[in-house]
Amino acid sequence: MANYNKIFDKIMEESKDGLIGMVAYSLYKSNKKQWILDYQKENNTSPDRSARDVFELAQTSNQIEMYITEAGNMLAEFYSELLEDNLPSIKSEIETTGITSIIANGLKEIETSIKPKLSYQIGIAVLGAFTYSMVLLVLYLVIINMGFDLANVLILSNPTTN
Repeated sequence: MANYNKIFDKIMEESKDGLIGMVAYSLYKSNKKQWILDYQKENNTSPDRSARDVFELAQTSNQIEMYITEAGNMLAEFYSELLEDNLPSIKSEIETTGITSIIANGLKEIETSIKPKLSYQIGIAVLGAFTYSMVLLVLYLVIINMGFDLANVLILSNPTTN
């Protein structure tokens, strides 16, 4: 197996959130790029494999946690600004259409997304019930054609009824 940088795996595992993990990894890559530029400036050469390995080893769990925390802060700020920018239009929509119509539209979207799944499940249930009924019918016909009579079996198994 090829030797590769496992920082991506560590960040994604620690973040437990795909978007935060991806932003955290981009922060790591930005930090790595800056380290390479600084290394080149100080040493007049690009870092070799052993120097890059040292950089990767320096990425401790605390450093990874810092990337994740910074990514979470950046995304929180982004969502806050997004909400702030759209708050006037949201308020306007609520005032003109009313909150009940917004809720009704949301419920209609949910219902639309669920309906195909529900009808599929009902179809499967009907198919299962039909199959079960057919199996019972075939079993009944086989038993009748073999001359098996349940009443006689019950009489034979209880000798006191003679």
